[in-house]
Amino acid sequence: MFGDHRQVPSLAGGRGAGREGDCWTNEAITALFGLESDDHQKDHWPGALTFWDALPKPAKNSLGMEVMTPHYGDYYKGEATPHDAGQPNPIVFLVVPADSEFTFHLTCDTHRLPEPLAATWQALMRQAYTHAFDWLGFGAKAAVGYGAMEWDEPREAAIRKERDDRAHQALKAAEAKLQEESKKAARAVMNPAEGAIQDFLDNRNDKSAPDISAVLGALKQGLMTEHKTAVAEWLKARMQAEKGQWKETSQAKKPDKDREYQNTLLVLAWLQGK
Repeated sequence: MFGDHRQVPSLAGGRGAGREGDCWTNEAITALFGLESDDHQKDHWPGALTFWDALPKPAKNSLGMEVMTPHYGDYYKGEATPHDAGQPNPIVFLVVPADSEFTFHLTCDTHRLPEPLAATWQALMRQAYTHAFDWLGFGAKAAVGYGAMEWDEPREAAIRKERDDRAHQALKAAEAKLQEESKKAARAVMNPAEGAIQDFLDNRNDKSAPDISAVLGALKQGLMTEHKTAVAEWLKARMQAEKGQWKETSQAKKPDKDREYQNTLLVLAWLQGK
């Protein structure tokens, strides 16, 4: 059919209106597609499914035209019996050409479904769409072959991957934003020395080096000297918190080769203002 405001062929979406299939329970059909009594009054409510309009991506970006030619117009009107002397009436109509693409979207208010169905509704709808593709067709004139479709599984997989990638990127962006906000909150309560250390650690080139080694190297290179004693206090606390890092004595045969011992002596010297 043609959309009223788009004037392009489309398969109209809407809320579910129930049809019963061989593999569907009445409970599932009612929950997904809704219920409508014969008098349209007694029982009438929508299902949990909402079908979006399906717009085509025509092959070669162009619609096609075909012709149907009724030969028995007078008979169809009830004005005569069928005969070969009637006047054929060619009728030209637009068609979506073969090899065109449709993307079908539907949403489900899963909170309205019973618990088992909430976990299986997607599989049931895939089953329903597959049956429609294979046996029913979509749109007008399906009985004579129009509207036949097949599932494009590679394209579906690509769409799922694109969706998952977008969700992953959105999650990473949200996590990065949360981390940045946490850093800003922590930075706001830091003293000047702690702030200088954090700025150095955030902006250093080699982020693979341990924090203790990086800050030790920075002080050796003459960085953060305006906060030297406070930075040395930070180093002492960190080194004492990590096993084997703080060594005021050495049992090594060559204490000058004992890195942890030498680092401890260096920090102690800084604490003494040397």
